Amino acid sequence: MKRQALLQALLERFGCPTVSLSEPFDDGLALLRAAEEHRLEGVVSKRRDTPNRTGECRDWRKVKTSAWCEANRER
Repeated sequence: MKRQALLQALLERFGCPTVSLSEPFDDGLALLRAAEEHRLEGVVSKRRDTPNRTGECRDWRKVKTSAWCEANRER
């Protein structure tokens, strides 16, 4: 929860309108469905039990919604 508060403070400080912070979710599939319903690009997530690190890291995952992928598919 402390990391979440720090991330929220950074988003507010730098005014990043394209990034929204959600409450922690235990059901990632439900979160992805909610993102799809709101026509968002996708969800970026990280395991709670992994530390924050600088540089490249495999702990973060970005999953795009199928609606976004379909709308942006090259024809």
